[in-house]
Amino acid sequence: MVNSGTDVIITWAAPTIKNTAEADALIEYILSIETNVTGTYTNVSIAAGVTTKTYTMADLKTLLGYTSAQSGQFIKAKVTAKNTYGTGLLESDINALSAIIQGIPAAYPGTITATVEND
Repeated sequence: MVNSGTDVIITWAAPTIKNTAEADALIEYILSIETNVTGTYTNVSIAAGVTTKTYTMADLKTLLGYTSAQSGQFIKAKVTAKNTYGTGLLESDINALSAIIQGIPAAYPGTITATVEND
């Protein structure tokens, strides 16, 4: 997971498929992203075959309940595969030290002074 400008890009590797039955069985991925309450996750369904999800910072804040006051906190996510037999018991490791919540001030609260010098 990385910050790219004001976007957060989450990527994962598809599971190793051993045979065509397994390939046909994959239905979706469950992307779980930690909310502003530690240990609580919001689940998002991602179509099979897709291994990247991009969010704008504004969308993540709305989805997860973060505010600009929480800027600098790491965004944590994990992925589980789901097939016709159920949801995988093993999920990806939670990422660490990656993308962060970013806040952009609506207006600069101070005074801006510019000096123009003539040569």
